[in-house]
Amino acid sequence: MKRLRQNRQGVSNVIVVMLSLVLVVIIVANVVLWSYEMNEVDWEKMRENICITDVKHSAGIQSYNPSHHIIEGSTDWSSGSISDLTTNDNVYMTFRSYYSGMDKIYFASNVSSDVDSSEDIGTNSNFSAQQAGPDSIMDTLSESSSTKEERWISPSTHEDPGDEWNNETNAYDEDGETYAMNSIPGGDSWCQYLVLTHSPVNCSKIRYYIGRESSAINQVEIELYNGTWTNVYSGEGIWSTWTNVSFPKTPVSKMRFRFLNTMPAQERRVYVYETDFLQEKEPPNYRLDLEVQWIGISHNEPDEWLTIFGGTMGSEDIGVDVWNGSAWENVFPDLSSGWNNISVSAYLVSSNFTIRFKDGTETDDTIQDSWDLDVTLLHVWSEEFKAEVEFTGYSSTDEWSQLNWTVNYAWTTDLVNVTLQLFNYTLGGYPTSGFGYLSYISSEILGIDESESQTVSINPTHFRNTTGHWKMRIRGIKTTDTEFDLKADWIEYRTVKAGTTFEFENKGSLTCHIVSLWVNNATKHQRYDLDIFINSGQTKSHVCDYIRLPANHYRAKVITDKGNIAIYSGH
Repeated sequence: MKRLRQNRQGVSNVIVVMLSLVLVVIIVANVVLWSYEMNEVDWEKMRENICITDVKHSAGIQSYNPSHHIIEGSTDWSSGSISDLTTNDNVYMTFRSYYSGMDKIYFASNVSSDVDSSEDIGTNSNFSAQQAGPDSIMDTLSESSSTKEERWISPSTHEDPGDEWNNETNAYDEDGETYAMNSIPGGDSWCQYLVLTHSPVNCSKIRYYIGRESSAINQVEIELYNGTWTNVYSGEGIWSTWTNVSFPKTPVSKMRFRFLNTMPAQERRVYVYETDFLQEKEPPNYRLDLEVQWIGISHNEPDEWLTIFGGTMGSEDIGVDVWNGSAWENVFPDLSSGWNNISVSAYLVSSNFTIRFKDGTETDDTIQDSWDLDVTLLHVWSEEFKAEVEFTGYSSTDEWSQLNWTVNYAWTTDLVNVTLQLFNYTLGGYPTSGFGYLSYISSEILGIDESESQTVSINPTHFRNTTGHWKMRIRGIKTTDTEFDLKADWIEYRTVKAGTTFEFENKGSLTCHIVSLWVNNATKHQRYDLDIFINSGQTKSHVCDYIRLPANHYRAKVITDKGNIAIYSGH
């Protein structure tokens, strides 16, 4: 039994030793294998040599052409197709212009204007007749008489040059109980004039009622103004009663009085109660001065004519004047029966326009005249033709750094007023200046190809919508009575997408696999994933259109799948 136990113990020891040897072998084998593998990785990493040889800005350019067109206004498509616009090859898509001018008649609006602040003279029998026709329904313009009867007229205003008089208006208030008064110093002193005025009156007589405090006031001087001052009385005066002073008939607008105080040292008062001009009776004087006005009319057309159809005309001339904003200017010295036409473009400068009918004889006209008018109108028009077409297309929805749009076309007439516009989706319309807008006058040579282009460097993506849709418009206008053609040859919508080109060179003996890229500067650190394989000895360029280099100093760094790093510094 003892021997058996000893044998069992020996067997156990052998088993333990053998298991230990197995474990040692396994561990040694793993260490050897790991060492081999590590040596192989290090060896491959050491054999890899990737370099960044250059980093530069690059641009991705894409060009687009229209896919559809939309005719605007009454423009007509004549020939060609949208596919003819893809190249500049003198194969055209042609459109015919249409009449776009205006031809409008404005009948006179009213006879209530007063642009010259003077009262109308004369009458209209039926002004509405001038607002239609010609239809043989007449408006008769008749002169009115300005007959004047003899009567006394009081002054309307006064002047007091020496500021000596009191209550000056009492001298013409038609109240015999009130008066204007002046206290005249003693010592043979004349007072200052009291001047009494009125609009010119044809007269040969004035009257006055004056009073005095004492007979020491014993000299009176009266003068009249008809362009110059003229003395009509100088003497002792007639006091406290109405007194007339006669003189040759003349238009008088002022009378003035002054008085002498002969008292040695004491002032004395003088009173002017009332004064009048005697308006002379005049024979009839028939006059015509009637305004006619238009309101709210077009005034920017090249042709603007005043047109009046006359019926039976009086023996006296009837002229027509135009208001130029500050004065009247004559355009018809005398209307005749039938049509009377004259250009008024020089005077029609606002939406309101005024004329007046004026008789030819302004003074001593003792015979009343009248004139029949059928219609009075303004005829404004423009001979104009227009061609306008909208072209649409599609582009990418990338972020662009620049957009260039080009149009090549020809016109079958000269000197066309051309407008080219690119739709701004941010503004929601076609711009009228700046980016997306071009305007010029076409060549004097008929049919010659013209090319216009514009580069949009600020917010180029404003000129497409979210799906890449864009549109542009060509419009040509000319003042002419002949239609013309727009011949579109080539339309291009070219976009520029900014990016960066990296050039790599594999100087090692193994293929490199670049997996990461960093672009860093003082303020920005950006990592990008790459998946680029470069064979041994190969140089390869790679464009990253999603990377824009910093404006200042930067560092570009790439890493391979084996952990090798290549660095490039630029600015």
